[in-house]
Amino acid sequence: MKYIVLFTLLVSLNAKAQDLKKLKSNSFWVESNHIEPFDFDTFLLKSFKGSRLELICSDNPFLGNKHSYIKYTNIYGIHVKDFLFKDEFQCHSFKKFINSVFPAINENNSVKIQFNKNDGSVEKILLPDLDIYENGDSYYKDVNNKEMANI
Repeated sequence: MKYIVLFTLLVSLNAKAQDLKKLKSNSFWVESNHIEPFDFDTFLLKSFKGSRLELICSDNPFLGNKHSYIKYTNIYGIHVKDFLFKDEFQCHSFKKFINSVFPAINENNSVKIQFNKNDGSVEKILLPDLDIYENGDSYYKDVNNKEMANI
């Protein structure tokens, strides 16, 4: 009986420790539903909850920066941190993608970005399933595959 009580107490303490780990996570996600070109060859990404992200890739001719980063502004409008990309190619390919499809980014086609709070880096970027070479054949069809617009 004594061992059953000790085992139950141990399982209970382990579950509470796991809950604390979840609360003190090292990373967080931001989901952007609106992207627009911004100042000096950069892009502004706005989230559902009000935070703003500014994408600034390396070798920007106007800013002269050496590293690619995302400038994070919280929901209160305060610039909190610049999250660095681990490699420059990731930023430039992301910029090329959103430059091609930014008008189609909305609630149904959102961009999700994972940031690491400890080392200040961009961990993951999840892109929506949009074709940058879209010519209108599949974009202008409704549920029954009838043409909605003839362009």
